[in-house]
Amino acid sequence: MKKIISIMLSLVMLFSTTVTTALTTSALAKSGKCGDNVTYTYDSATGMLTISGKGDMYSRKEGGIFSGSALKSVVINNGVTSIGEGEFWNCKSLKSVTLPKSLKSISNAFKYCVNLTSIKVNAENPNLDSRNDCNAVIRTSTNTLIAGCNSTVIPNTVTEIGKEAFKGCNFVDFNIPGNIGYIDYSAFSGCSNLRSITLQSGVGNIGEEMFADCSNLSRLIIPSSVKTIDLGAFKNCKQFIDIYYSGSQSDWKKINIVDGDDDTLLSRITIHYNCTVCAEHTAVNDNAVLPTCTEPGLTKGSHCSVCGKTLVAQTYVAAKGHKWNAGKITKQPTFKATGVKTYTCTVCKATKKVSVAKLVSPTVSKLTAGKKAFTVTYKKSSTVAGYQIQYATNSKFTKGKKTLTVKGAKNTKKTVKKLTAKKKYYVRVRAYKTINSKKVYSPWSKAKAVTTKK
Repeated sequence: MKKIISIMLSLVMLFSTTVTTALTTSALAKSGKCGDNVTYTYDSATGMLTISGKGDMYSRKEGGIFSGSALKSVVINNGVTSIGEGEFWNCKSLKSVTLPKSLKSISNAFKYCVNLTSIKVNAENPNLDSRNDCNAVIRTSTNTLIAGCNSTVIPNTVTEIGKEAFKGCNFVDFNIPGNIGYIDYSAFSGCSNLRSITLQSGVGNIGEEMFADCSNLSRLIIPSSVKTIDLGAFKNCKQFIDIYYSGSQSDWKKINIVDGDDDTLLSRITIHYNCTVCAEHTAVNDNAVLPTCTEPGLTKGSHCSVCGKTLVAQTYVAAKGHKWNAGKITKQPTFKATGVKTYTCTVCKATKKVSVAKLVSPTVSKLTAGKKAFTVTYKKSSTVAGYQIQYATNSKFTKGKKTLTVKGAKNTKKTVKKLTAKKKYYVRVRAYKTINSKKVYSPWSKAKAVTTKK
């Protein structure tokens, strides 16, 4: 009997383990649809997911098709315009995300991606950016950081942190710079490994459920610039024991603390007024950032690693601007189509393309009769290799037709001799150039007539 019960318990445990695995790691098909006009391909050997198409991806909150899958990298190609909420929720193996210039919006797509360390937005995207290689998505028009990861460094041009921007990240400590004036709902919730966070002077609020479920958070450094602590800001922060506040006790009492669970929490923690933790600041260098051709740099600075106070402010260094080389014709112009000249920056290897004008067809500007001869003059075209002169005794160029070749773009005058006296000749010209080992001709000019002298 005991043996039977033991077997049954083993089966129950095995079944339970199987169900748990199925719930936490979803298998992903090799290809499929993830928007009305958007598809994906998945390479299970490398863990790379590639998304292509035009328009929006589906938005299915925490039930997205990729949620909980084992993918390691995501590349979204140009044409895709939005990523739905929760589409990549709980992808615990995901490390890198590359986003296209066509992307217009992204909504809490990477929650609980605990190993995500790289987020890059195409530099030509007019709506979103990853300025200064910050490993985050920033809404360009409002300077709002809307999606971050474990390696995010918030640029000093960002002024807001969006809803759930860092939800479920895996960092241990984090520094919020003083340029952040507003922090939206649940921005750092679910960061279960977060132990210490520093809000630098200038941060204006602690948003609703900002640190909810940060179960290991034990220290928070708050500047006197904070005026509001919103509802549920420290919900379920079981280890939360110390706040280091740069203002006085009377300043603290002026903070608008929205009623809720936090009242009980705040009553059992220790608040250190006047930033007593920083009797002497602990200086940490803020490394200089070299300017690039397109992005400004920063001078070296420093801040206190404990209270976040800026000790030596970093200042902008202007972008250097591109240094273009002499350029190279990458598409030859023809008599029918423009060409392309490509310039390369000698510093960053960026390229720019400039249109090259079509080759100019010559026209007969002067036709003079001579003794059994004529002299034809035509307009110079500096981009050609030479010219052809054709003459005949009828306007359709079917009788007595002769063709002469004149080499060199500068040679724009030719005398044709040994002709019949008092004979009417029709004359036209065209240019030529050798492109890709093939001689290309312009259309013939409009013909003109001349009668030779005796």
